[in-house]
Amino acid sequence: MEKEGRTGGVRTAAELIKDLQQVVKGAHIMPVDSVSLVDEVLNYSLD
Repeated sequence: MEKEGRTGGVRTAAELIKDLQQVVKGAHIMPVDSVSLVDEVLNYSLD
């Protein structure tokens, strides 16, 4: 993993979504599942 100028390893929502998209691509998850996954990640990262 690349760590350029990150503070304490905190990841942005954009980075998390990018990772999710890679996972979704690899796992061939149904679109509905990926949408709810993204919602969960966004809710988690906004807490």
